[in-house]
Amino acid sequence: MIFKKNNIDQLLLFIYLKNAIALALFYLVKKITNGRKIMKTQNILFINTGQIGDIVLSTLVLVNEDLFEQEKEVYLLVKKKYSDLFTYYNGRVKIIYWDHTLYRFSFLYRIKFIKELKKLNLEYAINLTTARGPLNDEITLLSGASKKLCLANDQKHLRRIFTKYYDKYYNKVFDLRGKTEFERQSSVLESILNRKIDRKTKYY
Repeated sequence: MIFKKNNIDQLLLFIYLKNAIALALFYLVKKITNGRKIMKTQNILFINTGQIGDIVLSTLVLVNEDLFEQEKEVYLLVKKKYSDLFTYYNGRVKIIYWDHTLYRFSFLYRIKFIKELKKLNLEYAINLTTARGPLNDEITLLSGASKKLCLANDQKHLRRIFTKYYDKYYNKVFDLRGKTEFERQSSVLESILNRKIDRKTKYY
């Protein structure tokens, strides 16, 4: 029992250490990529760095693409390894592929990626990832968007003290715990569009 408790304590300490390092990197990337915004913000970026089931649910954005104002560019950011899912998609939403491994281990890639996001002229950056972590929070918060939104975090690997810290940088945190993942993403999309949406996904 004592051995098991020691293992748990070590694991918690390791998680806190990882979270602290991630926060330090967040500040460093923020400082390096900081720049003055020139153009008026108007475009929308949806971010889901979850697994394939989560990505399929986020295709609600694709199904409802015609509900967005025509002058707005709409983007969906997903992990690069799921790019095959969108092979035959040719709608108006632009898919951004994110290399999780490179972003995690290459500081140069991380800086370049954030700088490219800042060029998108974003009004909204919406983090649809329920299992939030330091990386998808960093992408959302440093995207250059005027308004940053996210779902309440249910990921045990981002400790509460760090979750609260990231939360204060968001303009709105949707607390939809108790609802299904499909209901959460649908509610966020309807809040952004301020209208009822077609509640079906692009892929099954």
